[in-house]
Amino acid sequence: MRHRVVASAPMPKAKRAKKAPAKRPEMEYRPVEWFKPDAKNPRKHSPEAVAQLAKAIQTFGFRIPMLAKFSSGDVVDGHFRLKAAKLAGLVELPVMNADDMTELEIRAFRLSVNRMAELADWDEDLLLKELEALDAAGVVLEEEGAVGMALADGADGKLLPQPYETGPVHDTFVVTVTGTLPIAAEVRRRLAGMEGVTIEQSTVERE
Repeated sequence: MRHRVVASAPMPKAKRAKKAPAKRPEMEYRPVEWFKPDAKNPRKHSPEAVAQLAKAIQTFGFRIPMLAKFSSGDVVDGHFRLKAAKLAGLVELPVMNADDMTELEIRAFRLSVNRMAELADWDEDLLLKELEALDAAGVVLEEEGAVGMALADGADGKLLPQPYETGPVHDTFVVTVTGTLPIAAEVRRRLAGMEGVTIEQSTVERE
């Protein structure tokens, strides 16, 4: 007589592959002349804004490192800070290496960083408390100072935050059109017809 034994056992758990620890970016100090700003960077900064950031750097120091390719000096992020640092008289800046980023990643990252900074909003009550605390501690609050805000009297007699106004903010962008001249002319016509859009420069490059 034959006996048939059926047995079961739990399957061994698959071992998860360990992720390699993320490589920490290199960081060094480089002379301000070493940095090469990208002429295609679409973000523009008024002289007033640069001057105000320079005051903040002189007051608090240069606290946010630049991001650039060590192999070339090309700036990935920090064009605004670089201008202000030069105006503030700094001779060298901390910089993180971006040699691991592709050209496409750099272009997308640059737009993302600038766009994300615009998405935040103020909690007016908390902002007022912060300004009042700084004012009580003797910190000079001026519209054109390092903090960039002051306290103003409101219509009801209450103090209100008064941010420094540098004038209307306009986004400057570059549109590249590949094709025949009639196509480029049509793009310019449509852009010119959009409310608030001003064509500052239009050039034709032949390949």
